Amino acid sequence: MNSMIDIRRYMDNALKGLVLLLASLFFAGAAEAEHPAGRGGRINVTIFNDIGGFDHIEAPHAGLSRLQVLFAVHDRLFEPDAGTGKPVPRLALKAVPRDDFTNWRVWLRPGVQFSNGEKLTADAYQRHFERLLKSEYARRFRALAGAPLRKVTASGKLTIDFQFSKPNPGFRAAMSHGGAYIWFLNAPNLMTRNQAHPSLSGMSAGAGPYRIAAWERGKRIVLKRNPGYWDPAAQHADEIHYHILGGYNAEDLLQWLRGGQLDAAAVIADSVIRAARKQRDLRVFRAVRDHFGLAVGFNQQFAPLGDQVARLALVQAIDRRAIARALGSGEADIADQLFAAVRWRCEDVGYPAHDPGGARNILDALGADFSQLQIWADDTPPMRRAVGVPTGVHLVTAADHSLTYQIVTGRAAVWIWQQGPFVHPSFSDLSLRSASRQNISRLRSAKIDAAIAGLARARSKKDIGAAHCAFEAVKSELVPYLPVMRGVLGMITRKDIGGVRLTGDPVLGYHRLFRK
Repeated sequence: MNSMIDIRRYMDNALKGLVLLLASLFFAGAAEAEHPAGRGGRINVTIFNDIGGFDHIEAPHAGLSRLQVLFAVHDRLFEPDAGTGKPVPRLALKAVPRDDFTNWRVWLRPGVQFSNGEKLTADAYQRHFERLLKSEYARRFRALAGAPLRKVTASGKLTIDFQFSKPNPGFRAAMSHGGAYIWFLNAPNLMTRNQAHPSLSGMSAGAGPYRIAAWERGKRIVLKRNPGYWDPAAQHADEIHYHILGGYNAEDLLQWLRGGQLDAAAVIADSVIRAARKQRDLRVFRAVRDHFGLAVGFNQQFAPLGDQVARLALVQAIDRRAIARALGSGEADIADQLFAAVRWRCEDVGYPAHDPGGARNILDALGADFSQLQIWADDTPPMRRAVGVPTGVHLVTAADHSLTYQIVTGRAAVWIWQQGPFVHPSFSDLSLRSASRQNISRLRSAKIDAAIAGLARARSKKDIGAAHCAFEAVKSELVPYLPVMRGVLGMITRKDIGGVRLTGDPVLGYHRLFRK
């Protein structure tokens, strides 16, 4: 059997190829003039990838860069409270469950209009979801709502009924979570005028605080204030310029911030955050997601991964602390279960400690051969730094869509990627139930199914918590995947920028920024 690969050697090699060169031509334009506090002016920010488009059907996956733009152009029904994480109303006034949580009725805020002047009504939501649920990505869109979404009906001018195939107690959380971008809809007349064009990627008329003014593919996106936005107090800058960088050199990024070419930058690498803290003229903000972000997944269809003992040995072989250090994070960010927050955290649930010697003995006793396996990782700087799984498998990196394809179609044996979003315990049904098409680990377990059934029966917060912990205990025993660490989100700004609001939500909220 091949010897195990030293995780630190893997990390060192990955770190050597991290730095990417950036072109300064993205930062054309004059220096920003001062404006009254909280109002006016132009905010220059950065996103590291182009967004793929504004149409969900054309771009069905939403990475962090795309979300930063979508959340300025659109508004969601609810959003998480900055302190508690509980959903608070935005476009919706309230949402009430019916028929044992199988149906939900949502009341919309009156007087809301899209950036093209059209009024927001329940009918717009019905038309929006009819289009999504008839597309080739219907399965994915249904899952983002929690329990599979069956039908959306306008029951009144400002009331919408959402019908699910099973009880969905986590629906409010799904509506408020940044990853549930399916709630963002375009104005109906825009849709009607462009029915001949299957893609609306280059255009959008949302109900958010800003409207699209320009999109130079691969270079920048310019947004201007939506004059008809229902909540003008939430609009600060006149314009937001998103500079698309593609990657970054930390030293150059900090220099652009200090020099005023950039006002704010979102980062996920703690090494950049630490470097920024040494700069007196910059402000640094850091938040950690509620649920775990990075995970190592195991496809049970590949030998010997179908053996529970072999999977537990692999868990012992993986040094999660080394991965966290390579990503610039600390002990507090290491994850051992689905949720980190007190609200859903379970005591006495965890995974075997790092023990490479013990793992080697187990694998040798099993006669396991990993020489033909490959570990797949997203081809991004953070992921390239987190490839040190010491199992003898070969590393393969791929672009996001390619990686997703390899995992979803069952071609990847082992992978390391960002899991989620897991915004409520009831979402566990989607990823691990034996019969679920989204069960990417291919684990078939009556124990898992029984634990998920217990979650489905739970209604009160107390019962949901107890059922969730029973599920966590079974999951840590069977190890369909290994939680590695919580997702880290950070923002660096100039000292004259205010309005930063970071929560465990994946959206950092560039649209809230203002110049002091």
